Amino acid sequence: MTKKNVLLSVAVVVAISSCTSQNLPDEITPLNTKKHSMQNDTLKLVISPTYASDVAYGSIFTCKIVEKNGAEMEDDSIKLVLIKSDYIDYLLAHASPKTCEISFIKKEENVTDNRLFMNGFITESKVAWEVSSIGD
Repeated sequence: MTKKNVLLSVAVVVAISSCTSQNLPDEITPLNTKKHSMQNDTLKLVISPTYASDVAYGSIFTCKIVEKNGAEMEDDSIKLVLIKSDYIDYLLAHASPKTCEISFIKKEENVTDNRLFMNGFITESKVAWEVSSIGD
């Protein structure tokens, strides 16, 4: 073993020994888990979609909200990100002035990153909603 490897091994041992139960958290919470029970976890919208643009992983639609059922939200329009090609084709076929109905489930509250890598949208109040079904 070289001198450099010995020093590295000693550093690793020191680092591991400094991790006692006193500095570890009592409970480790996996990412994207609900921290509390969310009220009104479902949302059904009737929207009038307009194609906005493509991104590397899907398409973005600007959607005017015609009708809301389920959870409360104040937004009058949303930027809907769609990754699944069947959903994209459906919305393109039902573009404004047509309307369509989309159901969502609440995915996460207090979203800190506005980038969305799922079929859904984020409200102005930082709640992420994921598409559960699309249909008339």
